[in-house]
Amino acid sequence: MSRSIKQVVLVVDDSKSSRSLLVDMLRDLSVEVIEAENGQEGASAALACMPDLILMDYRMPVMEGPEAVEAIRQHPLAARIPILMITGETAPEKMLSSFQSGVLDFIHKPFDPVQLKAQIASYLRLAEINRRFVLATIDRVTERPNVMALQEDVENEEGVNPLLFIRSRQVVEVRHLYGAGIGDELERSLCARIEEIARSIFRVECRLYVIDRGELVLRFLDAENYIDGESAPVIMRAFERYLVAEEFEVENLLFTCEFRLVVSLPGKGVLEDGLIAFADSQVPGTAPSLVFAGEVVAQHREVIRSNLQTLTSIRNSLREEQVTAYAQPLVDLGTEQVVGYECLMRIKDSAGRILLPGSFLQVAKSSRYYPELTMAMIDQVYRAFQAKPCLYSLNFSSVDIETPQVVKHTLAMLSAHPDFARHLLVELVEQEEGSDFSQIRDFLKKISSCGARAAIDDFGSGYSNLRRLSELDFHFVKIDGTLVRDIVVSERARKLVDWVVSFADQAEVELIAEFVETPEHRDQLLKMGVGIGQGFYYGRPRPLEELLREE
Repeated sequence: MSRSIKQVVLVVDDSKSSRSLLVDMLRDLSVEVIEAENGQEGASAALACMPDLILMDYRMPVMEGPEAVEAIRQHPLAARIPILMITGETAPEKMLSSFQSGVLDFIHKPFDPVQLKAQIASYLRLAEINRRFVLATIDRVTERPNVMALQEDVENEEGVNPLLFIRSRQVVEVRHLYGAGIGDELERSLCARIEEIARSIFRVECRLYVIDRGELVLRFLDAENYIDGESAPVIMRAFERYLVAEEFEVENLLFTCEFRLVVSLPGKGVLEDGLIAFADSQVPGTAPSLVFAGEVVAQHREVIRSNLQTLTSIRNSLREEQVTAYAQPLVDLGTEQVVGYECLMRIKDSAGRILLPGSFLQVAKSSRYYPELTMAMIDQVYRAFQAKPCLYSLNFSSVDIETPQVVKHTLAMLSAHPDFARHLLVELVEQEEGSDFSQIRDFLKKISSCGARAAIDDFGSGYSNLRRLSELDFHFVKIDGTLVRDIVVSERARKLVDWVVSFADQAEVELIAEFVETPEHRDQLLKMGVGIGQGFYYGRPRPLEELLREE
């Protein structure tokens, strides 16, 4: 949509003399003037050029002023254009109908040149403010209202209308693969088709918003509660069936799109709830194609409540020194003597129940408390070593290794206590997505220089892919427990463990087998050449202090 640098005024009047008079008066204001001689012409011209100000006569052939104003106001880009009604009458009913159609003010005949220029200049200043607002609330690619406009509309109506959130990841993929031009054209086609389908399927008026690339929202103007909890599944499934059947042609290329739909029913939190549920549906394949925001948000709030409780338990455990090292014996499979312990973190909740790492570590990693948990474990393991010098294995995640506070504390402890360092096995658990491998490699070199050793956990994934292994300084490999569990019944599992044993021999590293649950597991592992094992056959994890007292 091309525009003049000057502000544009549209004059709509069936009287040529009136138009000429107005054009003459506007010359001093340095504006571009466009003329139309009836309401229908004026409405078309307004939607074509989106002027800054419209001067509209009341009585005209083909289409009268108020009707033309209503037509103009239907377009979201024209919703804030000041429209002044030209009239020689002051009948209350005509003024009322003009205001109801969307007129902002009146210009009365005969014209007073000084007053008219001042009035128009004032509205042109308002038009500039409005234009900046409209630009901020319109998506530049599709020329549909954006998320800012959606927020304003939902707030103004206090959430009384349902929303349908629509995501097509293909829009973003096409932009990435074929460029913004084709991607933008696909999105414009998608918007137009969604509007067409909505008009044909829904009984109520809809307005489409673009809140991000490939992310759209339909707002239903649903005063009669046509869409409610009972009817929405049927209505939205019908809409979805029409939508997924579509093909979109852009520059002789055909595209199909997959969609994720989120329905948010009326209520105070209609937008907030919808956005939360919409965010949850971002990852392909992890959610059904159609969900209801209320259900997702209820689950989301329960997760938040649980996370806050967990975070409180973490904080209290640290304050009250209730972070506890549990341990599982590491056993020489040949002699069945305990040679060390894998130390495992536990905390207590408000009821005094012991929490396993799977229930709190993810929450801890997103908080400032996580480094304190790891450092508390290091200190407890050191105290255990003083009571009984033997091998102690302690889990480290990439978050630990990328946290300067934890690294500094660990290296200081190892440097100050060389004998402890020689008996510490740093066990690398699964690598976090996006972690810095170079930091992990450097950390292992530093602990090795202090005398400590490293173990690769769950051999076969994460750190243990072969390219990564060639770069790491490690001394032990822990065989994935799912392989060990099946070696007594599965020839395939035995062959895989044989391969791991062969690898360890070639790499000159020691093996530790997890999930040793029966005498048959122990015998089979020993026969295959595995020297150290751990599992329920030798004992479940118990408080480390308790184990040491018994010995």
